[in-house]
Amino acid sequence: MNGTTDILKLPSMAFNEVVLDFAADLSLGGSQYYIDARTGSVNGYVYRLSTGQDTWGDSVSSVFINGAPIVKGTAAVPTNTRITMRIVMAAVGTDDINVFGRNNSTATTKGKLYSLRMLNAGATVAYYDMALGNVMDQSGNGRHAALTGGTWVDDGIIVTYPYATRQAVYAPRSMSVPLQQSFYREQLLKCSMLQAIYTDRHTDYPLRQSVFAERSYSGPLLIRISKLPAEIVSIVRLAASREIRVNLSASRELTVRLRGGVT
Repeated sequence: MNGTTDILKLPSMAFNEVVLDFAADLSLGGSQYYIDARTGSVNGYVYRLSTGQDTWGDSVSSVFINGAPIVKGTAAVPTNTRITMRIVMAAVGTDDINVFGRNNSTATTKGKLYSLRMLNAGATVAYYDMALGNVMDQSGNGRHAALTGGTWVDDGIIVTYPYATRQAVYAPRSMSVPLQQSFYREQLLKCSMLQAIYTDRHTDYPLRQSVFAERSYSGPLLIRISKLPAEIVSIVRLAASREIRVNLSASRELTVRLRGGVT
């Protein structure tokens, strides 16, 4: 909107709340209107005075910027900064309001208009999303607006989403003690098996990570015997070798040779 001749005019409708998403260039000086509904709602306007303060008429109950109430007569609207302005009327009124201009199409405002929502008793009665490149009513109520002048621009800001999105947030967890795992078997394994060896790794972040490395053993493997069967008398690891001697009852013995390490 160029601040001289451009203006957005809505069709007549009943409303008591207006929500504007815009960025105003207030450097031009003079009176600049954000909305003007005084034709159907006496003194129902919000604008910037030529002296630099934001004010409104008696038909307006309160004005909020980005959810916070503003004080009448202060320079509350920042220049060239995108904001959301919520205007609450003192009562329901019916008007074909002007946006970015006075009701007689003077005192226009320069800036970018992103969206406009009209509400009545909390229900949307009209909604205009400028990101779509038109001023058609997106509420389904058929209250299409009329734009005089105006230049469609793309400032690289995404203002609408065709569908909801989900985001996964990962929080690192740390452990103060190392993890240990024990295998308990009461018999000798007669087949090959894969054993998972747990190794603690540290990174530069406060994160303790367990990395699993697979070790393969092709021969019989004795993991641990927590309870000796009756026929096993004792188990002896032979010095300087990878063999284990299992002394059985009746003076029998069995020697097991492992390809991996043994403890």
